[in-house]
Amino acid sequence: MRPPIRLVLSLCIAVAGCAAVTGQITPAAIAPSGYLSAATASAVLADLPPPPAAGSPEDQADRRAYLETRALEDTPRWTAAQADAELDPAFAPTLFDCALGAHVTPAEAPALTRLFARSLADTIDAWTVAKTKWFRTRPYLEAPGAVCVRTSPEVDQSSAYPSGHAAAGWLWARVMADLAPDRAEALLAQGKRIGDSRVVCGLHHPSDVEAGRKLGDAIYDKLMADPAFQADLTAARAEVGAARAKGVVNPVCAAQADAAR
Repeated sequence: MRPPIRLVLSLCIAVAGCAAVTGQITPAAIAPSGYLSAATASAVLADLPPPPAAGSPEDQADRRAYLETRALEDTPRWTAAQADAELDPAFAPTLFDCALGAHVTPAEAPALTRLFARSLADTIDAWTVAKTKWFRTRPYLEAPGAVCVRTSPEVDQSSAYPSGHAAAGWLWARVMADLAPDRAEALLAQGKRIGDSRVVCGLHHPSDVEAGRKLGDAIYDKLMADPAFQADLTAARAEVGAARAKGVVNPVCAAQADAAR
C-alpha cells in the first residue's frame, strides 16, 4: 500500500533540508495552514488531465526524455537541478535571487516566507489528491540511470504525476513576477527551470512537469482572489523592493553565470 503524500513528507528528515537531499520537503515546510480550504485547493484538479496512457506516443516521448537526460550527470545543469530541488519555504525564495538581481533572506522577508509556506500548503493539498487519483511510477524505477538527489522507499512509492516541485516552482515564479514585474521574464524562466530540473534529476517525466505547472496556475488563480493572500502579497512587495534597493547580489549568481558561459 502506498503511504499518503503527507506521511511521505513527514518522514523526510535531513540536515540540509529534505528537498536538497531527496527531492522532498522538510516537515517545517508543511506546518502552516494554507490560504485556501482543502476542498477549494483540490477542486482545481477538475481541469487537470490524467497522465499519458502507457505506450502512447506521449508516454514514449517521456521515457526517451528520461534516458536522454541521464547524459547530463555531473554537468553544470545537473548541479543546478540539485539546487532547484530545495522547496523549503525558508530557503526557496533564494532560488529566484539571480533572476531578481537581489538577495532576499528569510529574516528580511517574513511576509514573503509566509506566503511561500502557506501557498505551498495549498499546493500540497491539491497535489495530494492528484497523486492519489493518478499514480504513476517514477521514471528511475522503470529504467536504470543516475538521479540527482538521494531517493528513499517513501519517494519510490509516491507518484510521479503531477510534479509537486513544478507546481510550487511555477506558482512561486508567478508570485515573484507580480512582486517585480520588470524582472518577470527572468523570474518566470526560473520557475520553468525548477520544473525542468525534475526531468534532469530523473524524478519526473516531462508530462508530469507540464501537469504540475497547470496545477500551479490553477492554485495561483484561486489565491489571487483570497484577501489574506493579497495582504501578504502587498507586504512581500515592500520586502522585495527593500531587498532590491540594497543592491546586494547573491554570490551564487556569479558562479551560475560563469557555468552558463
